[in-house]
Amino acid sequence: MKYPLVALEELRKRERDDAARELAAALSTVAECTVSVESAARAHQAALDALSAQEVLHRSAAAAGEVQRRVAYRERLVTDRDARKSDLIAAEQRLAEAQADAERARGALAEARAQHRAVELHHDAHRAAERAKAQAREDEAIEEAHQRRP
Repeated sequence: MKYPLVALEELRKRERDDAARELAAALSTVAECTVSVESAARAHQAALDALSAQEVLHRSAAAAGEVQRRVAYRERLVTDRDARKSDLIAAEQRLAEAQADAERARGALAEARAQHRAVELHHDAHRAAERAKAQAREDEAIEEAHQRRP
């Protein structure tokens, strides 16, 4: 049977390692969400640019049929712009959630490290106390043997 502190130290080490893996996964998710936000921002900007360019063209249109076609096209661009904006907002929300998860994982890792270190220190103190007791017993035995000699 293992000494209880050894088992506790192993448990705290596993918890620390698990927390480190969770933090790595959370940071990976943050990176993925960051890329998603950047992509959504580019798509939204492209939709804004397309809408802006269409408005300039719309002002120069002369024929009534051409105006109707351009109005319909502009409505599609507005719908696309609004969809891209929604996608961007959703991506930013996912990023914020991922960042919050990463911060929680950082905190959990710090806590797991602290708990592991506390057990290590306690275990070290216990071993030092045991060594001191053993040394005292040995010193006492030597002194008794020395006193028994004529």
